[in-house]
Amino acid sequence: MKLLLPLAALFVLTACGGGSGEAGSPNSQVAVKAPLKITAMQSTTCGGSVAATKAELFVYDNNWNITGRYKAGADGSFTLATEAKLLNFSLINNLGTHIKPKISQKVYSQVEPGDYGTVFVGHNSDNCECVEASATITKLSSSPLVQMRVSNETMQFSFAKLNGNTATLNLCRQQGKNWPALAIAARNTAGSWAYARLDNYQPTQPLFINLDKEVQALPFTTNNTAATYSSYSYTQDLAYRALTANADAPVQINGLTQIKYLTHTATLRTVQSNGDGTMIDLFSTHNLLRKTADSSALNFVIPEWSKVETFAATAAKDWAKFANGFAYDYSSFAEFTALNVDVSVYFPEGNYIEQQFTGPLKGKFPASFLPADYLALTVMDTVDHSYVSIDLSQLSSANNLTAYVRQNLKLAAPLVSQREREGDFSYIGFAVQ
Repeated sequence: MKLLLPLAALFVLTACGGGSGEAGSPNSQVAVKAPLKITAMQSTTCGGSVAATKAELFVYDNNWNITGRYKAGADGSFTLATEAKLLNFSLINNLGTHIKPKISQKVYSQVEPGDYGTVFVGHNSDNCECVEASATITKLSSSPLVQMRVSNETMQFSFAKLNGNTATLNLCRQQGKNWPALAIAARNTAGSWAYARLDNYQPTQPLFINLDKEVQALPFTTNNTAATYSSYSYTQDLAYRALTANADAPVQINGLTQIKYLTHTATLRTVQSNGDGTMIDLFSTHNLLRKTADSSALNFVIPEWSKVETFAATAAKDWAKFANGFAYDYSSFAEFTALNVDVSVYFPEGNYIEQQFTGPLKGKFPASFLPADYLALTVMDTVDHSYVSIDLSQLSSANNLTAYVRQNLKLAAPLVSQREREGDFSYIGFAVQ
């Protein structure tokens, strides 16, 4: 497993092979049978999104040579005529340069063409206005607070600075917009959590936070009593992550209004240290969706831990061959639909490369998805730290990989109000950092 740590750097080395298709927006092409339609957007950390006008669409053959390269239209959109039954393609957005990269790339393998709606590639803080504000806190419990998380509709959270029953908050909004509603989650010395919603405020005036909402444990059944549990409550514009003190049951937050849906997660996890600073996190998870009108029982069926160990051992052997690319075959895990690989590489001065791959259980993985002009080779000598996550996933409402990808794109929207969720998830995997 130690071999996985440097793979994040290898993952983004520039490709030396592959042809380049005609550059320029393909929007003028005449669509035939089933065009690939997709729009690239980038989110802002304080809310909202803008067209990713610098984004490019790459189309690959089955050996991952680039056969087409297209620039986004003025609205971030692409329309590509194709008669292919299955495609390998990626969207990439670089907000930096080839020597100071800020690269975000989403890669999809062996999916059908068609309309994929919006893909969010990259994020920035342009047009964000941030200030520091002070708040007075009241709470149900007399125990001192030890942590307070503050998040807006983007689900980006920051930690407040606590001093007794007062807090200092860092608040951000889009310039010229109202200050966003805030989801407040606070934990006391006993490990209990309490929650509040804050809106209609002005940071220049003293704020008041009333932690008047507590969690209620829900009845459930499980196939593994060693699991830990957490829950998310999604309202029309905010999301609250809820826990019991011991993470021993799924919960709901009493008193929240305008609930869209809840998700309840049961997780088995082990974290190992190699003694060289490398941390390996193995996990098996079942995540249940519940709409507000759904009162069905919570029954967690967590994938067996032996599957995690078998998958991790198999994948580690594959990824040891990573530098030259490799073929993989996880089709023996037939209860899953997709292979997901997330790689994040961080450099000094806030530069980064973030790549996400979703593909079938059996396929090919190249040494790189990037063309040679995207990244100077010397950049990889300056890697500060990296993160790799590899998992197999199944979504109950998606009976094939294309449906899985389309539903996940809706779930990945940067704002809570835009997110849609259609089914239950199961996944197994591991992460290295």
